Amino acid sequence: LLVKGDGLVKTIDQGYTGNLATTLTVVNTGDQPLSWNTASIPTEVLVSPSSGTLAPGAETLVQLSLATAGLPAGRYQKKVFFYNQASVGQNLPDDQFGNTWKSIDVQVLPPITATPVLTAATSPAVGQARLNWTFNPGATTPFVGFQVYATTTPENLQSYRLVRTVGLAERSVTLSGFTPGATYSFDLRAYSNSGAPGPFSNKLSLTIAG
Repeated sequence: LLVKGDGLVKTIDQGYTGNLATTLTVVNTGDQPLSWNTASIPTEVLVSPSSGTLAPGAETLVQLSLATAGLPAGRYQKKVFFYNQASVGQNLPDDQFGNTWKSIDVQVLPPITATPVLTAATSPAVGQARLNWTFNPGATTPFVGFQVYATTTPENLQSYRLVRTVGLAERSVTLSGFTPGATYSFDLRAYSNSGAPGPFSNKLSLTIAG
């Protein structure tokens, strides 16, 4: 028995709804038919198929997937055992039969709740907008930066767009390319190293110089 492929190693945000899975290949490397099976499968894990029979030299694909709904924040570590049925009751080392463990190691990040606060919006030059904000990221959330958004005023959802991404150390940004004399609204949000964004800040509006 040979099981090819990596286990399931991933970092996700709490409430992640995507497909969290990996594909393994189970191979009969011997010269006799082989029956294989799995054990130690946690309730949150699906192994499909979880057992089978292979002709000599044959192989089959197996999907190892994890249901992420309801997983608490923290590190989720489990193992699934793949074994050759011929090894049952033999009292011999697992590696003699190709028995092996595949690991699941999923880091579930806590929800993002920290919100930046826009404190000022000015237009220092023709076509420009300058924003200032404060932010308290908390002790444990792995933020990496801010996403800055703009829309024409009165608010037009079709014009609402991401205009800049800036680093976590920034507390101000100067933006260009706006229509002189037009009024815009701005807001921003922090995002984590897994790409998940936090809540939006308050909105501030200003008329662009020129």
